[in-house]
Amino acid sequence: GRPAATSHLLQRATDPTFSTGVTAITVAATATRYTDATVTPGVTYHYRIRAENAVSCSSWSNSVPASVHLTAPAGVTAAVPPAAPLRVAVRWSNRSFATGIDVQRATNPTFTSGPGTTAIGVGDNHLDTAVAPDTTYYYRVRTTYLGAASPWSTVATVTTPSAPVVPDAVTASAGAAGPDTATVILGWSAGTAAGPGAGFIVQRAVDPAFTRDVATFTVTGRGFTNTGLARGVTYRYRVRGVNSAGTGQWSNPANVTTSTGPTTTTS
Repeated sequence: GRPAATSHLLQRATDPTFSTGVTAITVAATATRYTDATVTPGVTYHYRIRAENAVSCSSWSNSVPASVHLTAPAGVTAAVPPAAPLRVAVRWSNRSFATGIDVQRATNPTFTSGPGTTAIGVGDNHLDTAVAPDTTYYYRVRTTYLGAASPWSTVATVTTPSAPVVPDAVTASAGAAGPDTATVILGWSAGTAAGPGAGFIVQRAVDPAFTRDVATFTVTGRGFTNTGLARGVTYRYRVRGVNSAGTGQWSNPANVTTSTGPTTTTS
């Protein structure tokens, strides 16, 4: 009988007649499959195989076409992190064998206004630091490999918060004094836009320039009660808004003199 095969010759080409882009690959005689990791996505390849030994070779098998296509990332999201500085965090799920990622941003959903593409390494997130307050951005992502690219992903949309405005109508009133300390109640209106990290900074001092006995507090609502103060002292308060877009300007100061407390009469 014929001698057994000692190897297989696998042939790959980019046309069905095996005359263009031909690559020869030697495969073990006992192998029943082969993984070709040198292909370019989007290109159709044709494969055929034959058995060989030192004496002769078999005829070629039938040929089969095959192609590889990059998969677009899935689950794309865009969100503004709660802490300043202002940024947009883009995340996605990538199950492709890509060697790179393209992240594209625009200011309209058709990606014809303000488009910009950032090429990054393979990963599942990107932090966009070049964003402006009060702007709607659209993001899409695709995978890349050896010059080829997948289709674009679905689009994620995010609107950055407005920069905080100056709080107005700041009021400060003296609360009832305790046995040893006093209380000041503050209130104000407007001042910061809703959004990640939104809140207020309250500053207290005992001089108009806010340089003496300064204390700073961070609050989330439009009001603040300052306890544990000295009685019969004039305090100055000012407020400013803060969110992930930044920190606003100080309000006009509000002044208040704490109560001196109850009078005790002795006989």
